[in-house]
Amino acid sequence: MAKYRALTLKELHNFEKEFIDYLIVNGITAEEWERLKVEEAAKAEQIVSLFSDVIFEGVLRNIEFLEFRSPKQRLIFKCEADKMILRGLRAHADSSIDLLMQADLEALKKYVEVIHSEKPYTVPREMELFQMLEKGCSITDDELYNQLGDDR
Repeated sequence: MAKYRALTLKELHNFEKEFIDYLIVNGITAEEWERLKVEEAAKAEQIVSLFSDVIFEGVLRNIEFLEFRSPKQRLIFKCEADKMILRGLRAHADSSIDLLMQADLEALKKYVEVIHSEKPYTVPREMELFQMLEKGCSITDDELYNQLGDDR
């Protein structure tokens, strides 16, 4: 059973070379893989699930920042080893501000709340980041995080 989820066919295609290397390292030849897919589909799915976990672990370990965007919120999470630090913008629910469309941070600061907080992980770091990605966060850089500063 996968720790995260199995890669989709499109995602798996993007890691074709790595998957071939994974099969080779695990002693599975091209002919054996073709046979497994036809004759032992459950075993082939299990191999894909295990490979998917390897890929996800590598990606998740390297995440430094995640971003969540919605019309009323723009949240940047700095993902440290033991906690997440949040810096973000939150528009009031009744405002006409759409944070998906606005880019000028200085102009926005007049109309939105700048938020800061931090929290420890409630589950292992990589699992929490995976859950956040599945709920709509995306991997980002530190640009907006740094622009929002630490001016509590």
